[in-house]
This record gives sequence, C-alpha cells and structure tokens, in this order.
Amino acid sequence: MNIKELIQQLLDIEVTTNNLNLLMEEPESYISNPEDAARLQDLILLLKLSREVKEA
Repeated sequence: MNIKELIQQLLDIEVTTNNLNLLMEEPESYISNPEDAARLQDLILLLKLSREVKEA
C-alpha cells in the first residue's frame, strides 16, 4: 500500500503524490479538494509530533 492509498483509506482524501516529504511541506498543493486541507494538515501535524516524541 502506498501513501496515496493510506491517506485515502484513513481520511477519505485524495492526494496527488506518494511523496510524503512533499505532502508535509505543502499539503495544499497535492490535494484534489481544497476543503480537505485542514484534515490533511491534522494528519501531518500528528506525523511531525510523533517524530518529535521518537527523537526525544
């Protein structure tokens, strides 16, 4: 399963890239529906927070 499929399955959001780094840098640029931006940003925040906890 790839990034696009996982995001689709978890959030029911269609993204246009499998590159997680690009999604984390500019999530608004890689979504099909601008209304989904907030939900995708919440997922990205969760990923960033989990990285911080892992590094601590």
